[in-house]
Parts: sequence; structure tokens; C-alpha cells
Amino acid sequence: MRMRRSLASAAIAVAAVLSVPATLSAPMTAHAAEPEAQEVPLPFLWARSELHDVAVTGPDDVWAAGVQGVFCLPYYEQCVIDLEGNPVVRRWTGTSWTGYPLNGWTGNGPIEHVTSAAGETAAGETWIAGRGRTGDVWQGYVARFDGSSFQKVATPSGRVERISTGAAGTWLAERAAVWTGRHSLYKRTGSTWTGVELPAEIHTITDVQARTATDVWLVGARAAEAGTPGRLPAAAHFDGTSWTGVPPPELPADVEDHGFVKVVPVGPDDVWAITTEFLTHWDGDDWTVVRIPEESWRSRDLVVDASGVPWVAMPASPSYLFRYVDGAWQDVPTAAVGLHAIAAVPGTSTIWGAGAKGNDAAAVRTS
Repeated sequence: MRMRRSLASAAIAVAAVLSVPATLSAPMTAHAAEPEAQEVPLPFLWARSELHDVAVTGPDDVWAAGVQGVFCLPYYEQCVIDLEGNPVVRRWTGTSWTGYPLNGWTGNGPIEHVTSAAGETAAGETWIAGRGRTGDVWQGYVARFDGSSFQKVATPSGRVERISTGAAGTWLAERAAVWTGRHSLYKRTGSTWTGVELPAEIHTITDVQARTATDVWLVGARAAEAGTPGRLPAAAHFDGTSWTGVPPPELPADVEDHGFVKVVPVGPDDVWAITTEFLTHWDGDDWTVVRIPEESWRSRDLVVDASGVPWVAMPASPSYLFRYVDGAWQDVPTAAVGLHAIAAVPGTSTIWGAGAKGNDAAAVRTS
């Protein structure tokens, strides 16, 4: 019997113009013309469903991934009957949602990651990653879309932490066999995975994102200094030849567990990243740090729209989505949808969000 993670999350929102944050603690300020996310009808999913991730390559090309049919019969804080549910991958084509076979999938469990660069000339890739359970055995699952179905692709260890595809190819981060171990990074080369030597600063990996083949960012965490509790943010940059560690931002002394969660490179000296409680910006020389609104509950995802405005999503909070505009935070309504993931339509201020509303999967979109 195991502890059951509570289901939560999903949604989204969009647009505006920004200025680089300049203070550690930014105020909440009301602005005119605040955007609002609208729910997008989903195809039929079994009861107790949830979306874990969303990827967008165009207004009529949206991927959503998650799980359906999850069931827990609780007894105190444990599940006496525990069903992991079945994987969900759906694609929005502008008028409807389409599902595709997941070849090589076994057991029950979620698809946790979907990444797509189908709209990019240098890429044309869509990948998913998840984990299936048969009995008490969990197995990782990574698959590539071939145009009609997902084909399973073997990975070095099967312990997937993050997968990302884009202008610099496809990258795979895998966790160690023990939770205290160091993560590993691989790049897809032809039909194989090639191991990448990481800078000493990186211990655990949470995200890898590329703007171009010579501008790739890797973020995660490093152990805190001796005698200091918790973990601290860690980042590295790839210039097309090698990885170089990037000095971490300075956070308040009372921070105990704040590795980076997500990174979004916008330009060579314009990089946004979040920890669970802070929005940070790298200008090529130093980080600027802004605290995420106090009433929020651990940020989960980050996007930057075409106007340069950063958006931060929350899985559970009185408010699920914020944007940072003109040095202040703005709460964006999400139709009561809790957010696991958000994604911006390239070249626009439209944002998609995925997660859950109560016990059912939900998706939202702004326009």
C-alpha cells in the first residue's frame, strides 16, 4: 500500500508587455484588460482523470498528456485499493481531439511529459514519456510519434526525469537509481542516446530547453553549502560544443529547498527561470530575483509569450496563474482549473493550460 498523491491541476492564460523585474518582492497590482482563460472541451475520458503536460506548436496543433481512470479507496491516509489508471495522449487539430496508439506501453500509469517541435524547421519531432506499473514493478516509457502512432524508444535506464525536443535536437534527463544520486543527461544522436558530461554544479536536472542549436539551457539543483539545509538552484549553458556552469542567483538565507523548476531562454542574454517560490531573470551577467505572490502554492510551470511576458502556473492555490507585467504580479482567472502545465502558441499571446478541475481533466486557452 502506498500514499496516494492527490489529484490537482490544469489550465492557462495569456498576453501583455513586460519590464525586467527589479525587486525581490513585487506587489500585486490591478491592470486593465486582464486576460481570462476559457475552458476547452475535452474528448471523453474515464472518471478521475488529469492532464500532466501540454505542448503547443501552433494554434491548431496542441498535444495534451495525462491519465484517466485513477482510483483510490482510502483508509486513513493510505489506499487499500489502488488503480493507477491508463495513459492519455490527445492532439487538438483545431476542431477536434485525436488519440493515437501507444505501441510498447505496458501496465497502468500516466504519461507525464509531452514535447513537440513539429512546427519548427529544424525539428519536426514529438515525444512523450511516462511510467507504467505492472503489479509492484514500475517501468519507464519513452516514445516518438511517427505520424500515425507512438513507437516506444529504449532509454539507458528507463528512469525518465525530463524529455525535451526542439531546435537543438532531443534531450533526455534520467534520475539516478537512488534519490540522492546524480542525474544523467543524454542527447538523441541518430537512433541512439549519447551521454553528456555535466558541469559539476548540476546534481539533479529538472528542465532542458533550447532556443537554438548553440543556445541551450539546463537547470536543476545542487547541494547547499556544508551546514546549510536543502538544495539551491543550478544552471548550465550549452554553446553547441560544451556545457558551462552559470553562477546561481542569490536567494534569501532562509531558502531551504529551491532548485530551479523550469527555464525559458528568450534570447542570448534574456533567460527566465523559476524555483518553487521565485521568478528569476538572467541578463547575461547576473540574475534578478522576484518573489512569487505569497498566497501562491509552489510554482509548477513557466512560459514567456510573444510579447515577452512571463506566466507562472500553480497546481493548487487560491489563484492558479499569474503573469508579471510592469514590475507587478497579476492574477489571471482560469475557470477554477488547477494548473500542471502551460504552453504558449509560438508568435502569439495565446496560452494553453492543462490540469484538472476537481476530479476531472481540464484544459483552458486564452485568445
